Amino acid sequence: MRLLRRFLILLIIMMIPVISISAAGNIMTRLPDIYAYEFTKSQVQEAIGLDADVEKLSGLFSGYFTGGTAEFQIVAEYQGREKAVFTTAEQIGMQNVKKILDIALAAGALMAALSAAIIYFFISIRQKERIRSAFKISAVLFVALWVALIAAVMSQAGPDFLQGLFAGEFDPEGVLGMLLSGGFLKTWLIFNVIGSGILMFIIGMIVFRVTKERRMFVN
Repeated sequence: MRLLRRFLILLIIMMIPVISISAAGNIMTRLPDIYAYEFTKSQVQEAIGLDADVEKLSGLFSGYFTGGTAEFQIVAEYQGREKAVFTTAEQIGMQNVKKILDIALAAGALMAALSAAIIYFFISIRQKERIRSAFKISAVLFVALWVALIAAVMSQAGPDFLQGLFAGEFDPEGVLGMLLSGGFLKTWLIFNVIGSGILMFIIGMIVFRVTKERRMFVN
């Protein structure tokens, strides 16, 4: 039983930061705000000769990832010609990103349910302090994971990271590649660090609230 409890605590320590980071990544990637912010700031669409406004572009990304748009495609004037902008390879790459997001969402939901069950178990056996201690360690792990992720993505591994997401269909010279090159990856990381930090704070508040010891007052 002692070995099982140690294993469950280890699971909690590992799962909480992963839940926060994956959930933030899912939310931020599906919302239009990150695309609207980056395209407005960089005006990359104008630089590459794409006549599509920020709202239309950001809505396309968000709509596709949330299921509101079935096909990742827009018809717009590109370098003096009106055409369907994205290639078949780019669409396949986006399909892979959406699949990864959906799998991560399902896995995150499963880990959240398992974490809740483990926390309930330790509360039921009156070992609330172990959950508090586990969360403190997971917060340290959360910071360490982000340091490692940022270092990897912003280094030479950055292009490999995008190639992996797009199943090898990421062409830096294509329209999609040019839209997501430059500062987009940095902006995406900043949004996700902030978002996952907020989620960790919320999870921490919940953990400390449900594991708070009830004080008994004797008159």
